[in-house]
Amino acid sequence: MYLTEEQVKHLFALIYQHFPSSYFVFDSLSHFMVKHQKQHDAMKYYEARFQWGIKDVRNINNWNSHYQVLQVKTLYDTPPRYYRRMGFINNLIFRVPPFSRMYRLSLVQLS
Repeated sequence: MYLTEEQVKHLFALIYQHFPSSYFVFDSLSHFMVKHQKQHDAMKYYEARFQWGIKDVRNINNWNSHYQVLQVKTLYDTPPRYYRRMGFINNLIFRVPPFSRMYRLSLVQLS
C-alpha cells in the first residue's frame, strides 16, 4: 500500500531470498482505493500516502514461480460476530463490488 509496485516486488524477493519456504501475510488495496484515498476519513491524519494497488492479488503468482497466493480475504469475509463493529453503512458498502474488494488480507507461500 505505502510502497510502489517495484518496492513491493523487491520486498517479496528479499523475503524469499532470506526466508525460503516461508509464508507471508500482507494487506493490499485495490486501484480504486488508492485512487480515492482522499475520501478515506482517516487519511487526513497521515502524511503517508498509498502508492500501490493491485486489481487481483493472485497476479502475484506471475511475479515469480516460487510465489503462490494461498488465500485472499476481504472485508466481505468478516465473521458475522464482528458486523456491529463495522457499522450498518459499512456492512452494506462492503457487500457490493468494487467496494467488497477494496481491502484484502492475503497469505502467500514463498517456496
